[in-house]
Amino acid sequence: MPAAFLLVPLQSLDRRARRLLPRLRRWLRSDDLLVALLGVGVGALTGLAAIGFRMLIAAVQRLAWGSGEDRFAAVVAAMPPWQVVLTPALGGLLVALLVRFVIGGHRPPGVPQVLEATLYGGGRLRLLPGCATALAAALSLGAGASLGREGPVVHLGATLSGWTARRLRLPPPMARMLLACGVASAVAASFNAPMAGTVFALEVVVGSLRFSALAPVLMAALTGTAVARLSFGGDPVFPVPVHAVGPMAELPAFAALGVVAALVALAFMRGAFLCEDGFAAAARRWGWPQWLNPVPGGLAIGALALAVPQVLGVGYEATHDALLGATPAAVLLLLVAAKLAAVAVSFGAGFGGGVFSPSLVLGATAGGAFAAVAGPLVGPLASTAGIYALVGMAAVAAPVLGAPISTILMAFELTGDGGMVPGVMTGVAVSAGVVRWLYGQSMFTAQMARAAARAGSVNSV
Repeated sequence: MPAAFLLVPLQSLDRRARRLLPRLRRWLRSDDLLVALLGVGVGALTGLAAIGFRMLIAAVQRLAWGSGEDRFAAVVAAMPPWQVVLTPALGGLLVALLVRFVIGGHRPPGVPQVLEATLYGGGRLRLLPGCATALAAALSLGAGASLGREGPVVHLGATLSGWTARRLRLPPPMARMLLACGVASAVAASFNAPMAGTVFALEVVVGSLRFSALAPVLMAALTGTAVARLSFGGDPVFPVPVHAVGPMAELPAFAALGVVAALVALAFMRGAFLCEDGFAAAARRWGWPQWLNPVPGGLAIGALALAVPQVLGVGYEATHDALLGATPAAVLLLLVAAKLAAVAVSFGAGFGGGVFSPSLVLGATAGGAFAAVAGPLVGPLASTAGIYALVGMAAVAAPVLGAPISTILMAFELTGDGGMVPGVMTGVAVSAGVVRWLYGQSMFTAQMARAAARAGSVNSV
């Protein structure tokens, strides 16, 4: 399978790799240069993995829905209702079996486990569970789970870098730096965004923007982007017309949108965790194993898709339309509510997938809807609805990911629109500040805290 196609050739290099490290260290006489060269290799592997993962999602989606494209809501709307409801449930059953018998947990791991490996695991992740996690995410997203594909690629990139570090017996500091290289190349390859990938790895994984970490992480991000472009091309993920941004007097409107985006981000995070607790409580009450939760979760997602088929899968169709200003405000508001519900159910039920894409979808739709209110207030000099969608996209994603700087860069690289930077910076600054004040943590840190609390309660029994 594409997510695991690297397993056999990588394992065949095991014994050679163990003899290679001492020679390289003697030859290069610099651990920093060694990590940079290894980062290039990890970046290439992660770029190939990103291509394979996208192909696997498309194959599953084509089998489940008859279309492997990002835009497939119209195809779903024409299908029989029973098929729309049962398809995510069948996908949930396959994910549940994979989680139970291969991954060995109650949900597929993701970015929080990458951060834990950085902090406590010496930068090492196991290869087979990492490939199984990618497969679970591909089954989830292809079957319609309303999550993102970038988080699983980040986990897979970190897994490949961790495997490399373990095979080469790198010391923990070098292993952690190589893991950051894997994360950077994964983000860069997924979004065609080498700058954002570099800063995200430094901001979230390394925890600082120090100069010594810049070279290997940047080289890995550039390599991952170059490899991914062989398949995806070099165009931005959301190729939209360059927007005409209004005067600086419009910044208060973007600040107000930041407050709205913060509330959407809070609803996203709190709703996901409440739904996770609700599924766990239902499993205990009705006596079914918790690992089977994706089955009833899939039924709920399918039922929601009968009314709003755009909630299925990654959701970039709704994001692109919002950035083009092609969706009426009433429809955008419906999409915000439906997407919040679908994401909460998908996450709470234990499907595989990330939170990058859902936060972009929610931000774009909320921002586009906000433009209908802000435009008349600002007057004839107001920006287009697309620029509000773009600001909203970044303003929701930044506090969810806990990475405001890389999110600003990502908004630029995703669209190729440099004129929106002041508005995006304003919305992100306000949104991140409000979420920090009201909630105090990102989605990833909250997941880590919840996992630690569960482990503590189990150990105390």
